[in-house]
Amino acid sequence: LQARLFTTETDLYVGVTVPEPKMLEIRTRLAPGRSGDCWQDDVLEFFIDFGRTTRFFGQWDLSAGGTYCTWQLGAPPAFLTGRAEALPAFAARRSAAAYTAEMRIPLASLAYQGSLASLVANANLRRLRWLSPAMSAEPLMQGAQAEQRCNISWSKSDGSGHNPLGFNFLRFE
Repeated sequence: LQARLFTTETDLYVGVTVPEPKMLEIRTRLAPGRSGDCWQDDVLEFFIDFGRTTRFFGQWDLSAGGTYCTWQLGAPPAFLTGRAEALPAFAARRSAAAYTAEMRIPLASLAYQGSLASLVANANLRRLRWLSPAMSAEPLMQGAQAEQRCNISWSKSDGSGHNPLGFNFLRFE
């Protein structure tokens, strides 16, 4: 994975290029747009804990097919305000050998409202890659028939990218 992050006065941008030798076989069965089930496709998940609390974080997911969702764990602080002017934007693009995922996260959508300059935050970037494209039409979680995921992660996590104790960190400059 190749990731780039940058900020402006109003937004945090996350761009990721995902090399994939089997682009025609990646799982993109959900329609583009918002869906709480986007993790069921090949998806990138970005997690950030601005306060380094190890208890509260925001999560933004974007699938290779353009399905997206946002989550938060813990309160307070509420990471996502839900205000219309502060909604994130997502874009996914595919080529023959890779896909890109781009996220614009408005800083106004975050409970953390301080300057990002010199901030150190806990974070993780994880790709969920479904390893059995031929089984993608089958229902999920069917015991031994369940599809197998391959998690590719920044963190030193024990396999759960949702575990903030295993997040690595980002230093904003």
